[in-house]
Amino acid sequence: MLILTTLNSQYVHTNLALKYLRGVALKLGEPFVLMEFTINESPDEILWRIFQHRPEMVAFSCYIWNIQDTVKVMKNLRKVWPEVLMVVGGPEVSYDSQSFLDEHPYVDLVVRGEGEKTFEELLTAWRAGSSMEGIAGLTWRRDREIIMNPDRPVFENLDLIPLAYGTENPAADGRIVYYETSRGCPFNCSYCLSSTLRGVRFFTDERIKHEIKAMVTAGVGQVKFVDRSFNCRPERALEIMRFLAELPGQTCFHFEIMADLLDEETLKFLATVKPGLFQFEIGVQSTNSETLSKINRRQDLRRLAENLRVLQRIGNIRIHLDLIAGLPEENMDSLVKSFNWTYGLKPDYLQLGFLKLLKGTAIRQQSEQGDYLFKDYPPYEVLSNRWLSFGEISFLKVVEDLLQKYYNSRVFSFTLKYCEATVFPGNPFGFYQSLADYWIRKDLVGRSLKRERLYIFLFQFLSGLEGTNSNEFRQLLILDFVINNRNLNIPTELERMQIEKQGTRIKGFLADRERKMPGFRNRYRPRIEVFPLDILALAGISLQEKESPYYLVLFTYDEDVKLEYINL
Repeated sequence: MLILTTLNSQYVHTNLALKYLRGVALKLGEPFVLMEFTINESPDEILWRIFQHRPEMVAFSCYIWNIQDTVKVMKNLRKVWPEVLMVVGGPEVSYDSQSFLDEHPYVDLVVRGEGEKTFEELLTAWRAGSSMEGIAGLTWRRDREIIMNPDRPVFENLDLIPLAYGTENPAADGRIVYYETSRGCPFNCSYCLSSTLRGVRFFTDERIKHEIKAMVTAGVGQVKFVDRSFNCRPERALEIMRFLAELPGQTCFHFEIMADLLDEETLKFLATVKPGLFQFEIGVQSTNSETLSKINRRQDLRRLAENLRVLQRIGNIRIHLDLIAGLPEENMDSLVKSFNWTYGLKPDYLQLGFLKLLKGTAIRQQSEQGDYLFKDYPPYEVLSNRWLSFGEISFLKVVEDLLQKYYNSRVFSFTLKYCEATVFPGNPFGFYQSLADYWIRKDLVGRSLKRERLYIFLFQFLSGLEGTNSNEFRQLLILDFVINNRNLNIPTELERMQIEKQGTRIKGFLADRERKMPGFRNRYRPRIEVFPLDILALAGISLQEKESPYYLVLFTYDEDVKLEYINL
């Protein structure tokens, strides 16, 4: 029996490669079990669950996030089940397959590159007891010798690959389904594995529609397209998106796109889609023209920004932007400019990633030219280069963590907006830089902190800045806290305001509202807070009110949080 397996980085993730290999096994009538684990599970538990099946062959799908734990499982599987044939594939083993087999004598074969046809021929030869000698794309052992067969040409007709979905529907278990409509990328960025192959090949629309219908019918919550540049052919991308918009159900579709390729027709269409249907991930990476040239990345930043502003005005698509620290020609001053420009586009999520010098990529092969030092184990992340020192990259890691905690969490929105406008105008990086300095001084780096503590530390940081109104920041933090933490008490350090007989007056107000709107409490779960200043005007939510000793705000929680001034 065959086991197809991998270790995903999180439970919500699923593995597309195994679904293709499942299609191969079904085509050949080969009995199999598909087992997806995560890197958070114990290697001993994974070993036991595989061993229970007493498999004849186990095929592992290998990536930077799972190779270290996968190796542990394979090494011990060989000890407890010596007769098993162990096969590996995936980008982490494809580019140095001979040395991988040399370093891991318990592994039998490596399937290199696009593996569907190679795996099909491997299964056929294995069942027939035939030699592996003529199988392109395979690295294998013959006695004590390691044999690397010739590379296999890529599929020109992708529809020859067995269906990943549509024969066995994905489970609607809350996990993300990964899917592709094409292979390759037209841009050949030097840090990306897609640069190892030239050109783009496409699955036919008929196949795509068949598989996606199966996913939507099965009730899949999110489909994430792994096409490197989904809209590299704008008219094709628009046709697929129109098809998706007409499907029933609540499935959300996530794409990696080139925003500068969005044309007027596509933007007009996107204005019509229901909120939450699409998510766009867009790689800015850098705004330094020398950097973009060095990494072979072509993009029109002006057009990108214009199109993003259109999408933000529409407001129905979640926008995720990416930056990469550690690229050639990008020193700290340049990175600050890239950060501020990208942050100024106000994405829903801003990822500050760090360059990974992946096996097989041009940037790894040319790493000496940039004096690159990088980790010699996965994920091969940059340590330093000619333009950024190790100390600067380490500092940027703190900035990245704070960006996650404060910006990407979306639970400090009003405080950050006010802070960026008044304390660090035009320089959002300056805010995170100063906050990172504070984090380091207070020995907070790497600590696990409850969300409530993040409000307190941000208030203490802002209160220590010269020329700031600590009370305004305090009230905005309380506002953000109450909006995003319905059932939590405001931290005492923020000094929540109270008025005379507040509890009694609130009870009376809610009782009166319940009489006028039966079911009000159960539906809206109301909460009332007192502020010493015109908080809704300060936050930019409403026009300025008449001056008052205090302001009472009613918070109601339905699909969105609504705020209104009231009198008690």
